[in-house]
Amino acid sequence: MAVVCAALVILLSAFNGIESVIQEMYGKFDTEITVKHSSRKTFLPSEIDESHLQNDKVLNYAKGVEELVVLQNDTKWTNAKIMGVEPGFLNMVDYPNNTLLEEPICKKDIACLFNLLKSQEVFLAPGLVDKLEIRPNQTEFSILAGKREMKIRQGQDMFKKTRVQCASVFNYNREVNEEVVIWSLERAQELLGYQNEITHIYISLKEGVDQEVFKQELQKKLGNNFRVRTNLEKNEMIYKTSKSERLMVLIILVFVFVFAAINLIASLTIQYIEKQKDILSLSAVGLTKVQIQRIFISNGVFICLAGLFFGLFLGYGVCFIQIWTGMITMGAVNEGFPVVFKLMDFIFIISMVLGLGFLFSWLTIKSLSRAL
Repeated sequence: MAVVCAALVILLSAFNGIESVIQEMYGKFDTEITVKHSSRKTFLPSEIDESHLQNDKVLNYAKGVEELVVLQNDTKWTNAKIMGVEPGFLNMVDYPNNTLLEEPICKKDIACLFNLLKSQEVFLAPGLVDKLEIRPNQTEFSILAGKREMKIRQGQDMFKKTRVQCASVFNYNREVNEEVVIWSLERAQELLGYQNEITHIYISLKEGVDQEVFKQELQKKLGNNFRVRTNLEKNEMIYKTSKSERLMVLIILVFVFVFAAINLIASLTIQYIEKQKDILSLSAVGLTKVQIQRIFISNGVFICLAGLFFGLFLGYGVCFIQIWTGMITMGAVNEGFPVVFKLMDFIFIISMVLGLGFLFSWLTIKSLSRAL
């Protein structure tokens, strides 16, 4: 029982660590809340009352456009997703700490970084730099975007083309690092043929604000014409996979605990049989059947408490050793496997062990008292 408790502590803490890594990886570039139109690709900023975005729960917000484009450098071509954004977006995704920009002037200066985007300079994902063999601040390449509302005719150019340079390479997560081009909102709108239309509004919340609660409040204000999503919903498959794995392991460990409880049942059965003379003596001095049963049930609960105590001590001991030493690493990454503690896990383990321990003890003693 102590071993099962220790396994629960270690595995739940490890899954918490994995979730924290996923959150850090995918939460860096995805703002807490994203708003888009529910039926159209683009919409006008005037369609949304900005007072809904200017309240004490919102830290910052920015308008943006997202569209698929084609990048060309001489004979090399690749698809990409261009993101035209306002300056606030760079703050929300903490761009200064995720850029590989060499110029020290712009390294931590959002205004300086965004001034680069206002010119023919873009920020590129490292995967695109490799595919096109681009040298930052040296190589010019082309961005091609499909012309809007154009009738296809033979010999007519279907793309609008502009020449740009890469001013900065960024590093977020695998998906972003393979496909994203960041440019200023005005430049991207000009390339895509948008007038004042946008496709997204990105919202960053103040610390402590519940994403789901804010999402529901904002959705109610904006109505059914707009769709409000949290960053967890944008990466729903990744988070659901992690939760499903955690749930399956938890179910397996609960079953293991049930099998481990067989030892408890056996121990209580032997004690009950061996103490038959003592039970008769207790009955003779006035104890009722229910009171005698409570004595044995309490004994079973104390056995569970002992296993719980040693299991928690062993489990958290192993976790703290991992935090301090990082003895187990994550594959090829030379970093210790992450471990994160949560109060709810602690409460769950105590409740499960004591609850199941009491249940098995009660069922065992009840059955024995009828049989003997």
